[in-house]
Amino acid sequence: MLKRIILIIFFPLFFFTQFSEGVCAGNKPFVKIGILALRGKERCLQNWTPTANYLSAKIPSATFNIVPLGFDEVTAAVKNERVDFILTNSSFHVQLERAYQLNRIATLKNRVLNKVYTEFGGVIFCRKDRTDIRQLSDLKGKIFMATSENSFGGWLAGWRELKGNGIDPYQDFKKLIFGGTHDAVVYAVLNGTVDAGTIRTDTLERMASEGKIKLDDFFILHSHPDEGKELALLHSTRSYPEWPMAKVKHTANKLADKVAVALIQMPPDSEAANAAECAGWTAPLNYESVAECLKALKIFPYQDEGGFTFADVLKKYWHLLIAFFSAFIILVFVTIFIFRLHHNLKLANKKLEKAIAECILIENELKKSEAKYRSLFESTPDAIMITDKNGFIDCNSASLSMFGFSSKEDFIGQAPAQLSPLKQPEGRDSQKTSLKHIEEALTKGSTFFEWVHRKKDGTTFPAEVMLSRLEVEGKDITQALVRDVTPRKQIETERERLINELQAALGHVKTLKGMLPICANCKKVRDDKGYWNQIESYVQQHTDASFTHGLCPDCAKQLYPELYAERKKRKEKTWDFD
Repeated sequence: MLKRIILIIFFPLFFFTQFSEGVCAGNKPFVKIGILALRGKERCLQNWTPTANYLSAKIPSATFNIVPLGFDEVTAAVKNERVDFILTNSSFHVQLERAYQLNRIATLKNRVLNKVYTEFGGVIFCRKDRTDIRQLSDLKGKIFMATSENSFGGWLAGWRELKGNGIDPYQDFKKLIFGGTHDAVVYAVLNGTVDAGTIRTDTLERMASEGKIKLDDFFILHSHPDEGKELALLHSTRSYPEWPMAKVKHTANKLADKVAVALIQMPPDSEAANAAECAGWTAPLNYESVAECLKALKIFPYQDEGGFTFADVLKKYWHLLIAFFSAFIILVFVTIFIFRLHHNLKLANKKLEKAIAECILIENELKKSEAKYRSLFESTPDAIMITDKNGFIDCNSASLSMFGFSSKEDFIGQAPAQLSPLKQPEGRDSQKTSLKHIEEALTKGSTFFEWVHRKKDGTTFPAEVMLSRLEVEGKDITQALVRDVTPRKQIETERERLINELQAALGHVKTLKGMLPICANCKKVRDDKGYWNQIESYVQQHTDASFTHGLCPDCAKQLYPELYAERKKRKEKTWDFD
């Protein structure tokens, strides 16, 4: 966070200063020096801005500016002439020199811990407590981090040593990561994010002097003697000439000469040298050793030099060779099996024809079954409706007629609660109750209940409902069979009315119960008040019965013997006198 704040404050001040100087200088041209920011752009500006000021003072005819560049920005800056001079690592210089005709004018004299170096290299290192890593061969199968694929000290120099020891980092490492800056690689190794890493020489010493790390925490692999030239800094690779300052092709030679002279004359204790952590500059060194490294690695611009050995062909085109060999093997197998396949294809064709015929038969049966189901579905007088969680999705013609809809389009999409009054006769909420019935059907498989439905015009009718769960394409849906029981309810209502009327009528019927006091001689009956009444009068008062008078055969014979004899001859059996 602190670095970001410093950068935010520093950049406007820097560009304001440069702009002010340009305005004051009138027509003085701005000269841009591109510098590879291997430890970040903020650190690059801090280190090299004094050098730009030094050159502006030494060459009054121009104003010099620093342009920090990331590894992926250097080539484009030179190619598109966005910078006039370029200070980058040695391998970048050799590559750009070949591609864009750079011309080196001076070589940096690096200063580390009060010692001056015009050569540098790479360091391959791990944490000191990683006792499983003590030589380069131990790196196989490990997670390895380098600075950038374009970093010379932070990758290419180390790669050359790995390759010389039979290690292909792109094949033998478990994972190869590029951290972007040298500091990032150091912290990744220290924190255990990666097993080992490579950086340029002097990085560990500088970070230790800044109090960021302790050198005792690290172990250096493959201390390289460099053919008798001992490099005092921690290193694992051969040594190579330090970074060169070079002019870009479009830059005037006269200006380049002035810059070269000014750089070489820079005092080692000047503000610019101290800020850049260097001891000034020297005449450009020979960079043939850098070119040899690039040739050994066969990377631009030497990727095609030296011809190809059979091993090179295998390494570069192994995937094509494998593909060709595989294609040849496949062709052989195809040729061998082609005749057998021809026979098998005939058999398979017959089986396929049989299978197609069976499929057609099954399809026809399914169509018949579907037609039969559809016929039953449409012909039944009861309403059949199919519903899912969103509402009705199908119905038969009886449903439309029963609920008063003119088409399925109007009916589909309705919710069950929309075809019911708000409340059922017993006061239950129709929507909540219908959801309970649906849930019961989905849980138990089916449910039966009585319901009051509402037609589209608002009229209601009683119904019996059978809900059943169906599974279609893996989803549960509900089938509702609704029967209008209005006629049956009317009959039941009429029957109840008749029963009630009959019961009411029976309530008016007078009946005699208990023991009646009756005279043994005259047959008079005593009422509740103690009066004696003729039996006919008593019965008529206490029931709805009436009497007709006549004589039984015995009384008629006793009272009217002649009349009895005459009627007997005529075979008359009744003796009624009413």
